[in-house]
Amino acid sequence: MPERTEDDFRSQMSAIESMLAQVERFKNPAEQDLVRKLVSAILEIHAKGIDHILDHVASIGASGVLAVDAMANDDEIVGSLLLLHGLHPATFESRVKLGLLSASKSIEPHGGSVELLSTENGIIRLRIEFSRQSRASSSSSSLKQTIEQAILNSAPDAVAIEIEGLTTIENARAVEHSMVGFVPAESLLKRSARSAV
Repeated sequence: MPERTEDDFRSQMSAIESMLAQVERFKNPAEQDLVRKLVSAILEIHAKGIDHILDHVASIGASGVLAVDAMANDDEIVGSLLLLHGLHPATFESRVKLGLLSASKSIEPHGGSVELLSTENGIIRLRIEFSRQSRASSSSSSLKQTIEQAILNSAPDAVAIEIEGLTTIENARAVEHSMVGFVPAESLLKRSARSAV
């Protein structure tokens, strides 16, 4: 995908986040509720449309399923939209493993290995181990960033990342600004669901 398109997408997602923050500052609760309901309705229509597109492509057969998987995993815009609507074909754990595979390629030359312990409730627990010589020469913070970024690129919906053997990352959302175009659906809909009750 051209870099300009990805940069434009990131800018648009950032603008949406900013507008949503402005809505939260509206003094009139009725106006806030109206905007939330509008956003919710638009998201529901888009989710249904995207779901139908995926069904049509998948109905082609194995090549259609492979095409959907490739788009979801290789195109960050498509992957982000599918995640937003809960339609990504890969499970959370498999996306974490994909990110971990990418991170491992950077960690192994430092004499390190990383193991996935669990992904329960969106909290990713890892263990990293180093050989005695490499522990001293490896930068803990740069390895942590490498792991964190690789996982968040594949699983931006992670709630937290905890790494035994390195400093714990308390909340993966604190690094959301570095994530590519992911806006959690709950941030768009959290209050509209409550107000509908």
